Amino acid sequence: MPALFINGQPHPGLTHCSGLGYKGKLVNPKHIAQFAHAGVHLHSFMSYCAYDVGRQVDIWKSNGEFDFSTLDKEISLILKADPDALIIPRVHVFSPPWWDGKHPEELITDESGQNRFSARHGKNSFPSFASEKWRREGGAYCLKKYIEHVESSDYSKHIIGYHVADGGCGEWVVWWHERGCVDFSKPMINAFHLWLVKKYKSNVSLLRKAWADRAVDFKTAKIPSRAQREDSDHLWFRDPATSMQTIDYLACASETVTEAIAYYSKIIKEACHQRAIVGTFYGYLFAFTAYGGEQESGHLAMNKLLDDPNIDFFSSPTAYTNRSLGAGFALPQTPWSSVQLHGKLWFDENDIRTSMLKWVGDSNDLKAQVNLGWTDTLEKSLLMQQRQIGHVLSNSMASWWFDMTGGWYDHPKMLDQIKSLQEIANDVLTSDRSSTEQIAVVVDERSFYYQGYDPRMIQSLANQLIEIGHIGAPFGVYHVKDLGHANFHPHRLYLFLNPVFLDQSSRNTIHRRLEMDRATALWFHAPGYIRVYLE
Repeated sequence: MPALFINGQPHPGLTHCSGLGYKGKLVNPKHIAQFAHAGVHLHSFMSYCAYDVGRQVDIWKSNGEFDFSTLDKEISLILKADPDALIIPRVHVFSPPWWDGKHPEELITDESGQNRFSARHGKNSFPSFASEKWRREGGAYCLKKYIEHVESSDYSKHIIGYHVADGGCGEWVVWWHERGCVDFSKPMINAFHLWLVKKYKSNVSLLRKAWADRAVDFKTAKIPSRAQREDSDHLWFRDPATSMQTIDYLACASETVTEAIAYYSKIIKEACHQRAIVGTFYGYLFAFTAYGGEQESGHLAMNKLLDDPNIDFFSSPTAYTNRSLGAGFALPQTPWSSVQLHGKLWFDENDIRTSMLKWVGDSNDLKAQVNLGWTDTLEKSLLMQQRQIGHVLSNSMASWWFDMTGGWYDHPKMLDQIKSLQEIANDVLTSDRSSTEQIAVVVDERSFYYQGYDPRMIQSLANQLIEIGHIGAPFGVYHVKDLGHANFHPHRLYLFLNPVFLDQSSRNTIHRRLEMDRATALWFHAPGYIRVYLE
């Protein structure tokens, strides 16, 4: 199983992460020191290479200068509190407002052409993920300056990795996707045209046949309207004979996000001369249960990144569905077993709310925190953390405690437990970490393209995984393509959760796998219901 190695030695990867930077606050040395005393010397924090959304100040100034003084100060605070600290900053690639104002044609727009929305992280506009201008002249440029600054600093030996972040909450979620059907910007239109040329091999006849449109060509193809994308042809399914324009766009939109991730990851690896690990959030298949959320999120092209040599780890928060004590399950939002199969490390973001969390507001705020795992007593919070880290260690994952607003773990008993869990994690490294699972849960990211926006489909997928988590036997979650991976080991039972679209290659892979393993297959809703012929 993949593991984190530091100076040639395996490390369990348990980490303290401060989220105070989202609120414009510096890391709290008290909390850094508390975790260090508990034996946790890996740290992460919110950082920015171009625009600091927490403090709403430009790091990349409009005159071309950079101000990394806040970065230096935060690392100084960490090292003063924990001289043995090893640090993985979460580097957000957010554009400065002055850049947005200078390049309005590069910004995400809705169908009406609007490029200003409700404020997110102190901003109401962001470049399209398809913007080559921002990617090359903005994001890449600022990342290089950031990495060069760190690598030339006297604290560089304490920096062991970089976590590249963008999009909603830094998790590569398409901005304002939940408001319905972006992005109609010029960069996205151009990217769509190039994507279609590649898919249909410059053969306009193939494009016209697939779209059932005798007039369309690679220069006039339009991004499907909101009405088109919200439509379905049979129940909640899209018929590729009539809806391939929408299916193609959704695939293109997700691949555009992965292209940006791959591009920035390569920039970081080159700038640090391959010295540090690089990771990212991505691949959330069990997360966006709102109307159209999964399809519009941009998170449906994980297979484009799994073999990227510049990406060493992936992450997501523990799923926000069914976190409750006694009934919930510590479920990653991505098929984590496929991540590990491809030799990548999985980091679980443990943002389970503890009883130390304080807030102000009405009873609705309390309900929201309960849904996010909040418990009303310290004893219950301790049990929640045992469940969470138990799942992490039994599945050979790494993890960070996300102290999002500060003080979530500020109690002697909680810190004593963290110390104990760190010691257990150290011991686990000397044990046989190979998987004993005999159950493979199989999901297919492409099938979402062929499904309508009814949220019940996504919710049912997450609910099935929660129930599978209660069976008491180890299991892994895989992309359907990985059943044919050279390192995939035999299983006795395969649970296919959402294989509504299966091309011939996937069908052949499944048949070979089931035959080789002499395994049982359990099919959930409408397996192989959709098939596409372009010949």
